[in-house]
Amino acid sequence: MLSWGCDAACLLACAWGPGIGVPWRGILVAYTLTRMAGSLRVTPGGLGVVEASLTALLVLDGPRTDQAIALTLLYRIAICWALQPIGWACRLGLAFGSRRADHHAGSDRRTG
Repeated sequence: MLSWGCDAACLLACAWGPGIGVPWRGILVAYTLTRMAGSLRVTPGGLGVVEASLTALLVLDGPRTDQAIALTLLYRIAICWALQPIGWACRLGLAFGSRRADHHAGSDRRTG
């Protein structure tokens, strides 16, 4: 529940930041229905499904199509793609850390 609340808050912030006028109730309804559509797992990560449904639902609630597309892309970048480099860095750190540990363990066996 906390994760969903933070996701919805991110969507609200993405709307308020550039000044896209969408009522907060409309954003919450669009977010909830989009989560349901994204949970169908038609594509990995709901790619395309989430963007299309969120944009369409936002347009129904007031903003112009270009504003809804911008809001949707800003939200998806913030929620999905901005975190990817952090995950990649952690994965590389774990991979190099385990290689280093294996290398040291191997040299200890030779000298011991």
